[in-house]
Amino acid sequence: MIADTGTAILILGIFVLPGFITLLFRERFYVVRGQDTPFERLLQALFYSAIVYGVILAIGLYFGLDKSDVVDYHQGKKSLFEDFLAGVLIFLVLPLLLAVLGSRWNASKTVRPKLLRLIGSSEAHNVHSGWNELFSKQGGAMIRATLSDGRVVGGFYGEPSLAGYTEHTQDLYISERWELDEDSWFVQPAPRTLGIWLPRDSIRSLEIYQPDEVSAGERRADSTTAIGDDSSDQKGTK
Repeated sequence: MIADTGTAILILGIFVLPGFITLLFRERFYVVRGQDTPFERLLQALFYSAIVYGVILAIGLYFGLDKSDVVDYHQGKKSLFEDFLAGVLIFLVLPLLLAVLGSRWNASKTVRPKLLRLIGSSEAHNVHSGWNELFSKQGGAMIRATLSDGRVVGGFYGEPSLAGYTEHTQDLYISERWELDEDSWFVQPAPRTLGIWLPRDSIRSLEIYQPDEVSAGERRADSTTAIGDDSSDQKGTK
């Protein structure tokens, strides 16, 4: 009975492991891990494992794999090379492929929106908050922040800048601070600026502007693109 229980646990672990590996790849590529419970993560892992083994079954049927081959794998009758190939396919190649395809699907600007509209769904289901949607596409913009103490600060949100996701924190790092005039409008980059960090609790509101020439002789509009501009290369701020 102990041996049977141990075998059952081993089989269960082998079945679930590809799903967990897929989750890890997704979190490295394009998904920010939220506050999922262990049970929710287990369900996600089971879902992706089912896809992995479903693909394996389809490939096996196509190439003539039958039940005896599966039994031979279970009983260790296959060669070491065959076991290695099966392990690489199940625990590396397919989870990686699922994560890459998921990333491409998530970034799709044509096929995905059309399919969602066709089935009566919306892209909003994949957006956790307005904060995430605003900063999910890296680009360039002028940001003016009104703080809880009434001060107004601002600067250029460029490539080195970073905005935390709502599942973790909503602090904001603006890579280049700008001096503001008496009307709180952009004048010029602050001397020797290395940026400004704003904790979420200190931010009352944010104003986002395209990086046009906000003052004479400063940044040119064609040198960068605004946050959310569909023509810019888009990538997550993870």
